[in-house]
Amino acid sequence: MEEPAEIDVRSALAVLIRESRSALRRDWSRRFGILCCLLIAGFVIFGILDRSGAFLQKVERSYTVGLWQDGKKIGETAVTISGERSIWGRSYVGRFAIDAVEKTCRERMQAMIRWEKKSNCANITFAEPGFFGAQAGIEYFLYCDRKLNWFALSLEDGRIIASDQGWAQLQALRPYEYPVYVN
Repeated sequence: MEEPAEIDVRSALAVLIRESRSALRRDWSRRFGILCCLLIAGFVIFGILDRSGAFLQKVERSYTVGLWQDGKKIGETAVTISGERSIWGRSYVGRFAIDAVEKTCRERMQAMIRWEKKSNCANITFAEPGFFGAQAGIEYFLYCDRKLNWFALSLEDGRIIASDQGWAQLQALRPYEYPVYVN
């Protein structure tokens, strides 16, 4: 009968280390695969929620604002805002009807507002079905907060529509744009 071969301590440790590394590698690859599947599922769920409008807030406002020219208030006009704003506050789409500007009050006229990062400076564009960037008689740049509680914009004829005199004066400084940070 043969005697069992002596087990060298070094070779035994090498075998144990090799086996533990192999098991660890299998465990990490399984965890990585699960993580990738969860990330893909998260992106799909986010896309579904985004398409369904889960990240939009309704905005319904109607108020009277001032009409300014050459730094003086020359009258008032009614403004009706009805649409949806993204919850991150980067955009608004809906009605932005100003009684002093007849084109904005048309039935199917839509306004799109996009805010600049971290400030209350924004760009407004009007569109009708078939006419993106419809000429509504309003300048492209405006100041407004992300909840649309106040705003100031210029008309092409030089008049300014603003919720108060301070915003009208700031809007009158156009073509200069000042970032406004309001809490």
